[in-house]
Amino acid sequence: MNITIIGTGYVGLTAAICFANEGHKVICIDKDPTKIAMLKARKSPIYEKNMEEMLCKAIDNDNIEFSTDLKYGIKNSIINILAVGTPQDEKSGEADLCYIMSASKEMAEYINEYKLIIIKSTVPIGTNHKVQKIIEENSGQKN
Repeated sequence: MNITIIGTGYVGLTAAICFANEGHKVICIDKDPTKIAMLKARKSPIYEKNMEEMLCKAIDNDNIEFSTDLKYGIKNSIINILAVGTPQDEKSGEADLCYIMSASKEMAEYINEYKLIIIKSTVPIGTNHKVQKIIEENSGQKN
């Protein structure tokens, strides 16, 4: 199965490596070219026990790739996982959804067929409906 994961922070990268080591083809997308270059060089930007070993195994098995090209990721996967940051406001504790909403709008530009979109970020109830609306408004697709 082809999976694109948008966001290569702790949550996204860990999930990507696990999916890749289970035999899925995974495309990891991140806006940070330095992070993408590091991953291509077989170095993990985060620490987790055995992370680099599992990263290298996934690369060696040709099950994972890294890119800053969101269009490439969306076009080459039916399953798309949003794993971008949702930092909490220190006073209210509310999640800042600007990265989720921005990524959703950007993704919508490249959606012209059925796509399964999964949010793997900490978000409040109702966020999925907001993301669906953004994608429908910006892609012309009913998802």
